[in-house]
Amino acid sequence: MDKLVRATHRLMGAPATMNHLARELISFAVRAPSGHNTQPWQFSVERDAIRIYPDLSRRLPVVDPDNHALFISLGCALENLIIAAAHQGLSARTDYFPPDEPEQCLRVRLCEGAQENVEALFRAIPARQSNRGIYDGCAINESDLERLLEANPCQSVLVRSFRVGHPDIEPIIGFVREGNIAQFNDPAFATKLVSWIRFSQREASEQRDGLTAQALG
Repeated sequence: MDKLVRATHRLMGAPATMNHLARELISFAVRAPSGHNTQPWQFSVERDAIRIYPDLSRRLPVVDPDNHALFISLGCALENLIIAAAHQGLSARTDYFPPDEPEQCLRVRLCEGAQENVEALFRAIPARQSNRGIYDGCAINESDLERLLEANPCQSVLVRSFRVGHPDIEPIIGFVREGNIAQFNDPAFATKLVSWIRFSQREASEQRDGLTAQALG
């Protein structure tokens, strides 16, 4: 029995079977990046649908007052979920905040037949890491840089690359420095940031959310 038939059988089987498949997909969804690693999402499951809800108890009102980053985090979890479903031979149709739902959510309906090969993306999900440490200083080779720039299909967003020492990057560095100083001079920002940092290995192992001190670089 190939992967598609197995996935279809599980999807259309008993509710307990669908719950098992959904847990598997959600386990990859929750590996998505999020602001301060707050993981501001909740999930519900019913027969052929998985819903992703914003968890506003995990919002960051100081650095993200309009919840812009929170909803980007939901989009990242959704992307992982869709990739994991495709890996199982399933396609996903997403309804974004449908009006017929009692609460705001992303509703993902699953059906048989993945539309594209996502194996490389699926393998990247458990390997992805966020780290603000210093890189090794090696220049990115031109072919990899071109692939990164070509990966942006959005016509309304311009992506540019800067080499170290490029004159156009100096003003940007200045703005980033000023922004960082302004943030860390804000007691509310510092308090909120510290509340999400796990300073010891024990604390990090006991809580899956939040940032480790090492991740801050």
